[in-house]
Amino acid sequence: MLMMWRTMLYAACVPGFFIVVGMQFAVESPRWLAKVGRLDDARKVVENIWGVAEAEKAMEEMKSVVANDDSQASWSELLAEPHNRVALIGGSLFFLQQFAGINGVLYFSSLTFRDVGITSGILASLYVGITNFGGALVASNLMDKQGRKNLLIGSYLGMAFAMFLIVFSISFPLDEGVGHTLSVTGTLLYALLPSFSLAYSSSHGPQQFKM
Repeated sequence: MLMMWRTMLYAACVPGFFIVVGMQFAVESPRWLAKVGRLDDARKVVENIWGVAEAEKAMEEMKSVVANDDSQASWSELLAEPHNRVALIGGSLFFLQQFAGINGVLYFSSLTFRDVGITSGILASLYVGITNFGGALVASNLMDKQGRKNLLIGSYLGMAFAMFLIVFSISFPLDEGVGHTLSVTGTLLYALLPSFSLAYSSSHGPQQFKM
């Protein structure tokens, strides 16, 4: 067990390593380059991304945005129309996200599976994590196509329904006379915990960061 958590900790370094290497090939923001007066460098980046044919149009739009971006905004503007409603909705979503229950599902899924008799808790936890990642892929493809509001409502309904069934299922006493993998509680949790994770990550998880 001691080596297992160390291995998992070491494995978390792998994505970070690839990000560090990949960032060496990333380009500077063309808008930032234009803002600091490096127009030639900005044009090169734009031509590399959008092609020479679109470079001139993109540069003109960028210059216009930079020229109108000199004004300094204050925090008090968030409390005035029309920004206050947007700020309230965005802030509320971030606040409510902390009470969604996803941390408990992810952190304690292996213990939960073990308590109901599923011995391979690590694999079950991995199953939940993969489902969470799959939901993020769904969100990235559907969020701007189906509408963020519709996906968010569906995400909340799915989370509420799955969590209700999770709590309901663990209220059953574990039937020691039945194989653990065939127990009602174990079977339900094996389906419901990933379902909750999928509902969360398909909208509620990444939604706030795209508002």
